[in-house]
Parts: sequence; structure tokens; C-alpha cells
Amino acid sequence: MVKGQSSKSQTVPPINIGWETRGEFEIELVMERFKDVENPTLDLMRDRLIADANLPIWVKDVVQSAARQRSVTGRTRWSNDQIRDQASARAL
Repeated sequence: MVKGQSSKSQTVPPINIGWETRGEFEIELVMERFKDVENPTLDLMRDRLIADANLPIWVKDVVQSAARQRSVTGRTRWSNDQIRDQASARAL
């Protein structure tokens, strides 16, 4: 598809294929909020993510996922790796 394709009935122009890096940048923005804390609680996650207008809109999904996990499993804290995994699933 990089070169395009053509047939008797139609022509498909070349498609520029590239890697989107914005998601990785957004994940790092989220993780910066937790650089001074290990294993934050849901309330701390909420405080640091929801009110920050500089973060991408999908951060609310990370918080909602943690809230569902708390209600289902009783988990009260999340490791920074778990937060990164949730952010990665939403951003990319």
C-alpha cells in the first residue's frame, strides 16, 4: 500500500505509513503525576488525574477501571506498573 495500487476500475493512491508517538508521550504525562508515590490509592489517582486539564481525555477511563477493580476485588492500591499498563491500553 505504500506504493499504491491500481486496476482497470479504480486507483488507490500511496498511503504513508508511520508510527504514532503521541500515545507514548501521553502515557509519560500520566506517569509524571505518580513519580513521587508508590502504590497510590484510588482517591489519589482521582485527585491527580481527573482535575488536570493538561492530561488526555482517556485518563478518566484509567480511573474508572481502577474503581471497577476496587468494587469487584477489593483492591485499594495500584502499583505504578499497573497504572502504566492501564494508561497504555487506553492511549495506544
